[in-house]
Amino acid sequence: MIVLLLPLVLIAERIWTKRPDWVLTPKEFTEDVFWLAGAVFIWYPFYTDYYQTPISEEFKAVRDSLPLGFTIEPTSVLGLVFAAIMVRTLIEFIYYWLHRAQHSSLFWWRIHATHHHITKMGAARADRGHPL
Repeated sequence: MIVLLLPLVLIAERIWTKRPDWVLTPKEFTEDVFWLAGAVFIWYPFYTDYYQTPISEEFKAVRDSLPLGFTIEPTSVLGLVFAAIMVRTLIEFIYYWLHRAQHSSLFWWRIHATHHHITKMGAARADRGHPL
């Protein structure tokens, strides 16, 4: 869904820009396309099997043994809403502490610095990071 909306957002950034100095040059735009293509075609496939771990069956057994009147998975509206809230909260919690650690250690800062080298903000540049 994000990839489908990205062209519209990029056009909107050019039309309704608040900072003309942030409009990307063709070279910068090409660099962003490279980073996005890398994320989609190289890194995303690693994440697609993220939830299939050696202990996935144990998590399912714990889930199924709980005395809840609904499941925490997208098979019901309540389960979908609750799962989305739980996943988003967990992701933000983990991201906050990892990001903080990356600023605290020289070793992690050197890897994380690619995230901060951007001087022009834009939709295609929002989540740039080092592969490690």
